[in-house]
Amino acid sequence: MTSSIVSYMWLIAGPPRWMWTIAAAVLAFAVYLAWLGGARQVDQAVAIALFLQLFAASSGFRVRLRAGHFDPVLVLRPSASLLATVHWSVSVGLGLAVWVALGLIGLGSGAVQTPLALTPAGLALILYVSTVSWTIGLAAGRLSGAIAWLALLIALIGTQQFAVLRVGFVAHPENAAEWLSTMRSALIVPAFLIVDPYAISSVVTGSVLAATVIAWLGGVALIRAFDAVLECS
Repeated sequence: MTSSIVSYMWLIAGPPRWMWTIAAAVLAFAVYLAWLGGARQVDQAVAIALFLQLFAASSGFRVRLRAGHFDPVLVLRPSASLLATVHWSVSVGLGLAVWVALGLIGLGSGAVQTPLALTPAGLALILYVSTVSWTIGLAAGRLSGAIAWLALLIALIGTQQFAVLRVGFVAHPENAAEWLSTMRSALIVPAFLIVDPYAISSVVTGSVLAATVIAWLGGVALIRAFDAVLECS
């Protein structure tokens, strides 16, 4: 049953061709940068990969569910957690693959330290961004997670709150107040995690991963709620 769900979900919710084209372009650009200036230059492609993942992960669910696109899967009566796991994997798979590939390109180019994409902070960043964008997209529609996050960043910059969040981010919080300030900054602007990923403490990384799990569980709850609404209608 699981294999059939994965196959159908990939067909319905998988990334469109233009995202595959951008993903290939990002990797080609990373290889070019590595050839041009060595492993350190590959990190320049990380921001592009993060931007791509914002859109790719927000694949949408509710609108297609109500349109009946998922009916061939729903008749198999999968659990909400299984459906969420498959849908999440299909939605974030392309971006995660590009992210890891960037790290491997860096390693293959003779990196003397762990490439940015493969650092604990870098991995926590991509998992968190992927999952939150996916969860928002479940309710609001395809690409909505990326649009919402970008709109928030523009608003923060416009109101000068972005600088406040940056000052509040502490790589090694030493008390509860600093931890709360850091988490507020990191969860709103997760890119702070890769400003200096080698300095981020395991406490911050672990906290971001915990927030990722919570966001995923929120997605499971949404999928379960949507299914309940359909059953009652």
